Amino acid sequence: MAASIVLLLFLFSKLEMEYNKSNIEDVQVLSEDYYSVGFDKDILHDIKKDILFTDTNYIDLNDVEQYLNAKNKIESAEVYFTIDKKLNIHVKERMPILKVYNLKGDVFFLDTNFVKIKKSIYKDLDCLIANGFIDDKNLFFLYDLAREIYFDPFLRNFISQIYVSQDNTVELIPALFNHKIVINHISQLKKVKIFYNNINNDVDINKYSELKFMFNKQIVAVE
Repeated sequence: MAASIVLLLFLFSKLEMEYNKSNIEDVQVLSEDYYSVGFDKDILHDIKKDILFTDTNYIDLNDVEQYLNAKNKIESAEVYFTIDKKLNIHVKERMPILKVYNLKGDVFFLDTNFVKIKKSIYKDLDCLIANGFIDDKNLFFLYDLAREIYFDPFLRNFISQIYVSQDNTVELIPALFNHKIVINHISQLKKVKIFYNNINNDVDINKYSELKFMFNKQIVAVE
C-alpha cells in the first residue's frame, strides 16, 4: 500500500515537472466589448511575439498583467494558464464617452473613469464631441456632463456635440434639430429631456436659433 502511494506521488511529481517545463501552446484574448478596431488582435500580437512557445517557468503572470495594464486603452487585465497550456488574457477596454478638442489644440478621448486616451486609438469611433473654450478648469464638468448624456439612452442618441462658450455656458447640438440647446448646469438636462419628449408637433421649434434652459420655470426661445 505504502509503495503504491509513493509510486503515485512520484508519477504526479513527474507529470507536474513535465507540465511546468512545457511551452505555451496558444494565447487567447477574451473581452466582452471592443471599442477600437482590432483591439483583441493588437493585444494578441503584442503578447504572442514575446512569449508564445516560451517555457512556462519563465513567465511571470503578474509581469504580463502589469504590462497590459500600462497600456492606455486597457482598464484592467487578468492573465492565467489553463490546464491545456493555453494562456488566457481577459481584458477590459476603456469605454470612451467623449472626444475633446481643447483650447491648446489637443485632441483626446475621456473614458468613464476620467482617464485621457490618445486620439489615435479610436480613429473612426462615433463619439460625443466637445469643443470650444475647454481647459483643465472645466474639463471635469464636461466629463460629468458627458457621463449623464452617455448613460441616458434618450440623450445619448439626441445630443451629438457640446460647445463650451467663453462664459462657461454650454451649447448642446441636437442630432435632429437646427438650433442650440443652452444650459449652465447638469441638472438642466432633466428639463431638456422632458421638453423634447413632450413637444407639440404643431410647434415649429426649428425657426428658433437657441432654446435656453437656464431659467427656473421657463424656456427662452431666441429666433
